[in-house]
Amino acid sequence: MSQSSTVIRRDFFKELDLFCEVRNLIPTPFNVTGRMGNLKKVSTGTGQLLFALYVKVKTENPPFWGINVNQLNSLTSRSGHNWFLVLLLGGGPFYIIPAQEVNRTVDSLPFQGDKGEFKLHARDVEPFDRFYDYKSLLARLPWP
Repeated sequence: MSQSSTVIRRDFFKELDLFCEVRNLIPTPFNVTGRMGNLKKVSTGTGQLLFALYVKVKTENPPFWGINVNQLNSLTSRSGHNWFLVLLLGGGPFYIIPAQEVNRTVDSLPFQGDKGEFKLHARDVEPFDRFYDYKSLLARLPWP
C-alpha cells in the first residue's frame, strides 16, 4: 500500500532537518505565496539564505506534478536562481531539478491557465538524475 503524500513529504522534511542539523543550518517554511506546506528554505545561523526547495509529491501512476507558476515566479524573485524543485513519487524514484532547468523545462510545456500551473510528467523529468532514497537526493544539494 502506498504512503500518503503528507507522510512522504513529512519523511522527506525529517531527513532534510537531519542534514541541516549536522551542518548547523536552519530549515524553515518558506512563505512565498501564502502556501508554505511544500516550500522550505535552508539558511545559515545568521539568516543567510543558502537555497530554497519546492517539494511536490505524487502517489499514483502515471505520475505528474502540478507546478504552480506563481510559486515559480515568487521563488525566483525572492531567492534568485538559488532554488530546486524536488519531485517525490511514492516508492521512488525522486528527482531534484535546479531552478534554471525547471524554467527551461516548463517553457516547453503547455500552460494550464485555469489552474495556473504546468504539468510535469514522467517523460519530462527523464533527463534528470533519479534517486531512490532521500539521503542520496539531499547529498546533491549545494551544502557549504
